[in-house]
Amino acid sequence: MVARNVAVSIMVIAAISTALVLGVWQRRSSVPASPQDSSEGKASSAPASAPETQSPPPRQVTEITRTQFDALLYGMTYEQVLEILGRAEDDAYTVYDRGLEGYTSPTLTVWMIWKNADGSRLKLGFISNKLSDKIFEK
Repeated sequence: MVARNVAVSIMVIAAISTALVLGVWQRRSSVPASPQDSSEGKASSAPASAPETQSPPPRQVTEITRTQFDALLYGMTYEQVLEILGRAEDDAYTVYDRGLEGYTSPTLTVWMIWKNADGSRLKLGFISNKLSDKIFEK
């Protein structure tokens, strides 16, 4: 019984680690770092003053199309999916399953959701960073 509990604990830790790698709990910044931000080793002729505050540029949201959905193939990595879609997900959640057909151990499916302005959305499920499920809802 103790060995089983230890094995389950190890699998849960592995699943959480996978989710962290996919960035479920860590959000990426939508504002790219500016090369002007790093001023190490550069002399400035301008007098020191209060830092300038700039508002970030508005985030351009590209619509996810049915053509992009059709281009997504099962087994693709999250990075390959991002190349096709052109933007990061809007939302994410995870689903733990103790016994999923075709898998030898419990699985953690990381669901990524991309939302369009018209209310349609794309839901992609990843197991071990591989695309396993895809749904396009109107």
